[in-house]
Amino acid sequence: MIKGFRRHAPKEGTLMGAWAETIIQEFGGRVITKPGERPVPHHPDGLQLPSFDSFYYHIRKRLGAKVVSNVLYGEQTVDYEKGPVKGNYWDSLGNLGERVNIDSTKVKSFPKSYVGDYQLPPLNQVEAVDGLTSQITGIGFSLGAESSHAYKMALFCMAIPKSKFGQIIGFPISDEDWPGFGLPAEIFSDNGLVHRRTFVAP
Repeated sequence: MIKGFRRHAPKEGTLMGAWAETIIQEFGGRVITKPGERPVPHHPDGLQLPSFDSFYYHIRKRLGAKVVSNVLYGEQTVDYEKGPVKGNYWDSLGNLGERVNIDSTKVKSFPKSYVGDYQLPPLNQVEAVDGLTSQITGIGFSLGAESSHAYKMALFCMAIPKSKFGQIIGFPISDEDWPGFGLPAEIFSDNGLVHRRTFVAP
């Protein structure tokens, strides 16, 4: 696994890519992907292959986090000991889902009640936007003023396949139309870095 990681990581640029190429090139297997599910390795002869989590744990334990980052991105990209990163804070990102900016806005249109012919309070919308790709990774709503309910809904939306989220809210969404799921390593708001517990605490 270490040999495969060192060989394929610089070219792929992501841990997932390095793992997949290691499975294919070094182990003679293939990677099976299904919508809304994590990729799984498969060998035609039924041999056991390392999962992504096992691969990541093994190389991180053997090499250390700094070496893993250096192999993936190069020493100049990740060597913060020589000096701070210059430029926009988001410029140092290398992977989808590393950092997400989450913010709320008022929706101009008023929602209509589904139990009567009258308007509901203004709708507050929260969007989670990936710092690298600007992809919207989660969305949440609350009635009236800004509240933690909308933020919690956005986190929930981020964490699950979007097809499942669409089933819950009664709106058809395919994983191909809105790919990706999982919580980010860091969450930012207009007030700076926010810990996930800020949103998910009771």
